[in-house]
Amino acid sequence: MHTPSKNLYAVLGVAPDADAATLTSAYQQAIRLNSDISDEREKVARLAQIDDAYALLSNPVRRGVYDASLASGGARQIEAGINHHPPAHDRSSPSAHLALGNNEGLLTSVDPGKVRLWRKAVMLALVILLPLFYLYRQANVLRMQGEWQQSMEQSEQHDTQQQRSRSHELQEINQLNMRRAEINDRLQYLGQVDAADNTVSEAMEYDRLTEEKRTLEARLADLQKKYAPRY
Repeated sequence: MHTPSKNLYAVLGVAPDADAATLTSAYQQAIRLNSDISDEREKVARLAQIDDAYALLSNPVRRGVYDASLASGGARQIEAGINHHPPAHDRSSPSAHLALGNNEGLLTSVDPGKVRLWRKAVMLALVILLPLFYLYRQANVLRMQGEWQQSMEQSEQHDTQQQRSRSHELQEINQLNMRRAEINDRLQYLGQVDAADNTVSEAMEYDRLTEEKRTLEARLADLQKKYAPRY
């Protein structure tokens, strides 16, 4: 259906100096009025005109070109291209039949049997892969739990060994102090005996205890230094 060329402002029912808000409001009103048209083909053609007119006039650059063409009298070609917009859903046109034929050919080229086969293959893959993924995650969780447990056990063993070592060394310090006190008492006694009255065995004992005391004090100094902040 061909209609005479119509001013794009008239398509929307606005004045040429209408602002953007007025254009939008007029466009929405034209859409609502167009929905009341009973002739489906006329409704589609009219909707295309409204859409194209609003698309051009809502663009400042394109609107400026159109306004200039109105002033120069060259707007007829633009208006004719919009007002003679073919119906978008006219199935009687050759292009519509061609497009429909291409779509139908594409749809008929799909083998339903292959589609079902692919669907079954995808479902089978999911049935197989989902349990495997679950087992893989469970294995990772168990592995991480085992590593954490092993790390905790090693840490506990290390702490236990340190506590035992500290306990033994503290006991050793007490024993060394007791032994040093015994050696000091004996050396004091031997030192009070007149040298002329000392026997060979007492002299040897004095030397042995003196050497033992030197070794004992060296070991005691190391231990006390190690545990000085806590002992």
